[in-house]
Amino acid sequence: LGTIQGWMDRLESEDGYLRRMRTQLAGINERAGRDLAFVVPSAVAVYELRHEVLRGNVPGVAHQSDLFVDAIGHPARPVVNLVTYVWFTTMYRRSPVGLTALIEADDANSAEREELLQRIAWNTVVAEPMSGVVGAPLVLEGVH
Repeated sequence: LGTIQGWMDRLESEDGYLRRMRTQLAGINERAGRDLAFVVPSAVAVYELRHEVLRGNVPGVAHQSDLFVDAIGHPARPVVNLVTYVWFTTMYRRSPVGLTALIEADDANSAEREELLQRIAWNTVVAEPMSGVVGAPLVLEGVH
């Protein structure tokens, strides 16, 4: 958990990527006179998923390495689906919880895992101040 938390802390640090991006987007919005640039926090959501894997809370995913198809970090289905839910949530400004299109019928863990991914996506997006999405976070524990 320490390494992942370190990455997350660096994103939010004084000169971190998220802070710099928010400042840049705020300037764009100010010049436009309205909010037209938003943050889609997909990297933060993936870090949260990795935390849940370490805690043993992701059905069908025993190790962080199960989230990637190779050693250089190309994403496996759980990461791809999570990022899809993050984009869905940000674009449509609604919760992805309950969507069934990405559930795999031949995977006994898929429905539970997808619900967890949907909840992680929702929580990550509503926690991001520049996502444009407002809502209450959902409980992750006990989902599966």
